[in-house]
Amino acid sequence: MTSWRTAWRNLTRQITCPACGTKQQPAKSCANEKCGVAIEELKSPLSGLRFHDLRHHAITELAESQASDSTIMAIAGHVSTKMLQQLGGVTVVGPLLTGLDKPVQIASMSATATDIVNLAVIAAYDINR
Repeated sequence: MTSWRTAWRNLTRQITCPACGTKQQPAKSCANEKCGVAIEELKSPLSGLRFHDLRHHAITELAESQASDSTIMAIAGHVSTKMLQQLGGVTVVGPLLTGLDKPVQIASMSATATDIVNLAVIAAYDINR
């Protein structure tokens, strides 16, 4: 049995001979003895695709489908909302405290300028409610 890496490499390098349609690994000429066409210039349409690209795409699709942060984090294996934000390409705002008499926003010590602007927008919104 081959490893998943070997299977992935075979998948992302596989080319199709334009003359006979034989699927094969890159070579100087087609593996089909009856064909023999030069194929050394061909590249796989999946060339350069990394497994991580698929993971990133799946996380983005989940975020765009309005899945909750906790659901995305559980599926993706992210341990924090910051990791979800950096790797998933989503905007995470918070933490937010709700149910108090007055609105409260908390900026962590590691907050970026964007985090602070997002919290300021929420504060401005809360003032007008």
